[in-house]
Amino acid sequence: MYYHRRIKIYLGILILVLLGQAVYGWMEQEGQAEGNWRAELQTEIRVLQEQLAEAPVDVQTSLHRQVEMKEYLLETDRSPQRQSAWKFSLDASHLLSVATLFLVILAAESIASDFHKGTIKLYLMRPISRSRIVMGKYASLLVASVSLLLILFAVSFVSGGMLFHFGGATDAYLFFDQDGEITKRPMWQQVLYVYGLRVVTMIMVVTMSYAISAVCRSTTIASTIAVLSLFVGSMATPLLSLLDREWSKYLLFTNLDLRQYIQGSPMVEGTTVMFSLGVLFVYFIVFHLCAWFSFVKRDVYV
Repeated sequence: MYYHRRIKIYLGILILVLLGQAVYGWMEQEGQAEGNWRAELQTEIRVLQEQLAEAPVDVQTSLHRQVEMKEYLLETDRSPQRQSAWKFSLDASHLLSVATLFLVILAAESIASDFHKGTIKLYLMRPISRSRIVMGKYASLLVASVSLLLILFAVSFVSGGMLFHFGGATDAYLFFDQDGEITKRPMWQQVLYVYGLRVVTMIMVVTMSYAISAVCRSTTIASTIAVLSLFVGSMATPLLSLLDREWSKYLLFTNLDLRQYIQGSPMVEGTTVMFSLGVLFVYFIVFHLCAWFSFVKRDVYV
């Protein structure tokens, strides 16, 4: 009951933010004249070109790509202001990072809170093996993770369709491939890629936090370690990849976000989606072994 209430609160917060974003985007679009987007893009291009002339070398590539993309939009007469249910669902996918943080906290408290409150003895008194208990709790977290993602997608799609329109499935999503060329794919395909690959990220992060919860058995310590691991890992991994360390490609967070492969720009050169899936699978097994041995084989004192 406690976790159900927490999940409902987290879900309510995410839906409110999502609806607020949808209404803000609709008001912004309504307040702009249809033909103004070309003039705005031309102004943005001039500003970027001025910055490009004075920018350091390591920033020039990013600025140059922004200029190229905006010039391509002008040449192909594609308004960046055009919204649809599919495009808004893609824009709203950034909220999945917040949802992942909520799930990390829930997973970190899943076993540790039972030890903290002493409710673990109620589980152990029942004629159920410890293996079934640990796997049952983990399964409930997976169901919550996938349900949260599906609900956010459904709400973003419906709200985007009602405020904008339900078309746009075949609109082009533009990105730069590994050769630096502008590439496009259908919007519906990009949306499915992003949400589908985020499922893998959520499962791995939840599994890591669940293992930490089983090992630490302290709610405060487990939550702190899990959240810090998420933030430190996310920030440190890009820096390590810039240092060109060979061993950095074996780190969890280097392979955690599989979206890097559909954008044509892997974090570490030479890695592939199959390599990352293999590394994640090894971590997945290690996390489960840690959780299983910590809960099943260790003595329980309450």
